[in-house]
Amino acid sequence: MNRYSDNNNNSDKNTNEILSDKPKILIVVDSDNFLHSLRNHIDIGRWNVEFANNFKAASMYLNTEVTEFNCIIINPSLENKNNGLLLLKSCHEFHNSVSIYLLNNHFEDWIDQLANNNLGIQGVLKTPDEIINVIEKIEAGMVPVTEMKKNIISLPQNDLNNDYIPIKTQNFIAGQVSYYDIYICLGKNKYLKLINSGDLFDCKRFYKYKDKGLNYLFIKKEDQEEYLGYCESLMSCAISSHQASSVVKTKLILNYGNEVIKFLKIKKLDERTIEYATNYTDNVWKHLDKIKKNNSVLKDIFKNISNYDHVASTTFIAGIAGRAFGLESSICVEILGLGALLHDIGLVDLLKLYTYDPTIDILNNETLIELEIEKEGCPNSRRNDLKKLYYLHPERGAEILSQMDKIHPTIIQIVAQHHNRIDGSGFPAVNKGTALNPLSQLVGISDEFTRLIKLHDTSDTNKIIKEFSKKISSFQMPIRNAFLSICCE
Repeated sequence: MNRYSDNNNNSDKNTNEILSDKPKILIVVDSDNFLHSLRNHIDIGRWNVEFANNFKAASMYLNTEVTEFNCIIINPSLENKNNGLLLLKSCHEFHNSVSIYLLNNHFEDWIDQLANNNLGIQGVLKTPDEIINVIEKIEAGMVPVTEMKKNIISLPQNDLNNDYIPIKTQNFIAGQVSYYDIYICLGKNKYLKLINSGDLFDCKRFYKYKDKGLNYLFIKKEDQEEYLGYCESLMSCAISSHQASSVVKTKLILNYGNEVIKFLKIKKLDERTIEYATNYTDNVWKHLDKIKKNNSVLKDIFKNISNYDHVASTTFIAGIAGRAFGLESSICVEILGLGALLHDIGLVDLLKLYTYDPTIDILNNETLIELEIEKEGCPNSRRNDLKKLYYLHPERGAEILSQMDKIHPTIIQIVAQHHNRIDGSGFPAVNKGTALNPLSQLVGISDEFTRLIKLHDTSDTNKIIKEFSKKISSFQMPIRNAFLSICCE
């Protein structure tokens, strides 16, 4: 393995410390005998290891993002159980991309059980030899960075290969074994493999390249379903965990929704892909059932929803609105969820009018299409092509779904009506007063709200909600009341 050293000035010290090939490890344990044994085993010249033997010392390391580690090993019985759990909470809050192991040097059963139920715990270590083994694996998985630091470039709009799928760097968790090869894009059709399938990888290093433009990693298209399973596993662990916060659960569910939508766009819409879609909508509803009307959690969802796929976000918002509307039966919940998830499936025909770029998803941004249609100087032939395909996408989506088996007719109706409005506005054109399915109205109002959030600074959600409340007169009164009840309480 190439060794990386940096002789730049002190301003780069913290960054270069993480970008070096020497693992930085924090070990928290209050047993003097065990610490003595560890020090005899650990090669200090080879690894950068910090020790903390009490709660106060460990907190000084963990309650900040300034000191960064490749791996944290904690005995959760430190002084008392409560202190150990507080340290784990700090790990999740300030070091959520770092490999975390529990140390069970006294062989206590409750620590093994904690590891099984706690999101982000990579395993339980009981002896100095097991600790050394983990550090060696992390060291082996670290990637030489000298050439990468020089060559990594921003993702060029027209230089990406559609045989590779972009994944946001932040979606990976350090210390996990990768079940697929991972690449970065260095230029037109030029990809460099960072991680081999089966290797451990250190996401903390990748995050340091964000300033260099490495916001995305890539996997091969044929590995996409494997990655989708990885996201599903993280989501399932989060939902069942008592330690994971509602915010963490929400983010992992939405991230899974992102990947489901990406999978639907690339793979053929069939029974298998619909099963993934149903799994996402089911988990949205389960999560919403737990948070109920927790106003602070809902506000956080609204604030962060713009970071996720439009369709995944709309599905989540529709679930919130559906609960406020009073939906309870499982069939109605499933229909609403799948209707929301598939509401823009008819936009697929627009792909042929745009140059491929996996990091700018035109199907995920109707506003860009509308702006281009209205743009001064847009050639008439292109404007007409865009208008024809865009304004017919609800009908086209309904047509696509009607050709599939086992799609409930109401889902098709939701897709066909999601841009219709009771005052006759919207498209395709309908007469004022035409009866519209309330579920299609729930999807329509959620779709518009999500689009509005993405256009604004989401730091002031109250301002967005106030603006939106003035624009919803074209929806049925019960739909308006339900939506406002979740926004304005």
